[in-house]
Amino acid sequence: MAKEAIGSNATFTGPQAGLTIIGNHCYAYSGIVAVDNNETSLLAFATGKEYVKTKLQITNASDTSRDSRYKVYLNEQIIYQYGTDVSGEYGSEEDPDPPLNIIIPPLTAVKVTAMNSENTDSINQVAILTGKVYS
Repeated sequence: MAKEAIGSNATFTGPQAGLTIIGNHCYAYSGIVAVDNNETSLLAFATGKEYVKTKLQITNASDTSRDSRYKVYLNEQIIYQYGTDVSGEYGSEEDPDPPLNIIIPPLTAVKVTAMNSENTDSINQVAILTGKVYS
């Protein structure tokens, strides 16, 4: 296999809401984002001419005793949403939320949001997306 040139965007400079592509792989790391009872973006980016096969993990990064609501949008359409109910019988303060496998079509705006669905306090949330780019 021929050696592939890696661009300057290959260096991780910190969390951001956008998508970084290295060769045929990609990632987006929100870092810790304080979220109150308003829907807040964790990730927001648009894909290019290729489609992307991804795994998305969203989770509460600090106060796991708070209920949260998460939404994933493609071109401003909700394709997935769920809430955590850590105070209910199915809640867990130790387990991360399950990963979501998503194929993102070409030329698609992606947005991942979170909110505190329990009260108005700010709680820390994080989103991590990794994947592979296909032409």
